[in-house]
Amino acid sequence: MKYCPKCRTEHEDWVKLCADCEVALINQLPRETAKNNQGEKFITVYKSMFLPPVEIVRSALESENILCNMKGYDSPHRISVSIIELQVPEKDKIKSEKIINGLKIK
Repeated sequence: MKYCPKCRTEHEDWVKLCADCEVALINQLPRETAKNNQGEKFITVYKSMFLPPVEIVRSALESENILCNMKGYDSPHRISVSIIELQVPEKDKIKSEKIINGLKIK
């Protein structure tokens, strides 16, 4: 798979440019994104070795218009085990923690 370095969308190997961003695709996304394009600092608010709970939390946060970044996860086809961190802008930390606590996910 190939990825857009700008919007982080996954594409088939034969695709050369992101249709939305019109930038060349790369083979692997960077593992960390400490700041977004506006220089906003991201902090980790949730960690798991398993993708499903991370996706549940991400969905809940994004439904409240909180921007999320998954650190340590770069492909649904990845087999190796590692911690996936869900990061949000620092300004959304308290709101995110309240939402996560309301989900009662361990």
